[in-house]
Amino acid sequence: MRVSWVTDDHSSPSIVEYGTSSGVYTSRAQGDSTSYSYMVYRSGNIHHTVIGPLELNTVYFYRCGGEGPKFKLKTPLAQLPITFVIAGDLGQTGWTKSTLDHIDQCKYDIETYIIETSKLWQMIHR
Repeated sequence: MRVSWVTDDHSSPSIVEYGTSSGVYTSRAQGDSTSYSYMVYRSGNIHHTVIGPLELNTVYFYRCGGEGPKFKLKTPLAQLPITFVIAGDLGQTGWTKSTLDHIDQCKYDIETYIIETSKLWQMIHR
């Protein structure tokens, strides 16, 4: 599985620490980073790190760059059917919270959010 993230710090390492217990990182993977410029714009440092192999139907906790916020993911089931949630561009409306609350009440195996990075950052840190 590939983990990607962007930092403003161009010296930040492209590492992902991960494990199956919250806050306990038993594995570590090293990746690469790149950035680009277009006219007067300079991107942040774009990191890509492949983690694994991962066990099926398992929750993993991870953090990027050796510090910062902790995240979690669940790998897919070994058998079908797989139930998943896809939410696209929730924006910042009065319906955003009720949609996320409804998703939290549902039973599913995989969730995916198609969203701009800036909006995702706002949702995580509200």
